[in-house]
Amino acid sequence: MQQKSLLVIYNPNARKGKIKDVMPYIQQRLSTKFKPCDVVQSKSAEDMIDLARKNAEKYNCIVVAGGDGSIHNVVNGVKSSKGRPILGFLPYGTVNDVCRTLNIPKDLDKAIDVILSGETIKYDIMQEGNNYMVYTFAGGMFVNTSFKTSTGMKKFLGKMAYFITGAKQLFSMKTLPLTVEIDGERHHGRYIMVMVLNSSSAAGFRINKERDFDDGLIDVVLIEKKRSYLIALLTLVKMFLFGLNSVRRQKNVTITKCKSVKIENHLNEPFTQDGEESNFLTKDIKITNPITVFYGVKHK
Repeated sequence: MQQKSLLVIYNPNARKGKIKDVMPYIQQRLSTKFKPCDVVQSKSAEDMIDLARKNAEKYNCIVVAGGDGSIHNVVNGVKSSKGRPILGFLPYGTVNDVCRTLNIPKDLDKAIDVILSGETIKYDIMQEGNNYMVYTFAGGMFVNTSFKTSTGMKKFLGKMAYFITGAKQLFSMKTLPLTVEIDGERHHGRYIMVMVLNSSSAAGFRINKERDFDDGLIDVVLIEKKRSYLIALLTLVKMFLFGLNSVRRQKNVTITKCKSVKIENHLNEPFTQDGEESNFLTKDIKITNPITVFYGVKHK
């Protein structure tokens, strides 16, 4: 059996720059199974996309060491190439929603074990034009905390920095006037949150435990303000604490699976796309061909 080649692409700023210190160890462990096992440092988000694109046909496997943004970049690079390597993820971000979804432990040795075990699954990817999204596209209360929170705060406080930024929004609550078309069915209203979800985890909470990775469908969640901000806010908090099923039957909530969703953003409010800011007037999102990823099946 031919030995597989592997490339590690890492974000040098991850974990306050400490990731550089462990890269020789990561390379040494992975080289026990993969040869050649090479490592490359990205210079920017654009560079990470370019590195993934250029190397997708050269290596059997590409491993991303970084956060959800780094995973987003590498997937976009791979999807824009002809190569289809198996992708592996080492969680070095603040929240690591993708790794949570794939049952990849935060502990470095256990995360490396997931790759060495060789267990893989197909993972659906969302597409909008030439852009690909791995796990979420969302707008409304709290979702912009990922890009509103300063890098300095995240380095100093970690995940707590997101909670502080989110708490400030309680004093400036507003709704989003949107038209959302789900598989051709139009919804129009004022929403406190809209989420297109392709993962079990969002913002560090496991809100979608019943997520199927390769069913060719995405989950759409609409939380509407019908009577008061307080009711809408309590619905939102309940969803994050207890999951989608806890709010599924509420009159101000729509939760459905679909193949495509179109969002018309009437006030051009910023959304978050895999944790990064996205400004748009109209977005057409659909499920595209899945990628193959290493999966922590033994760590459920």
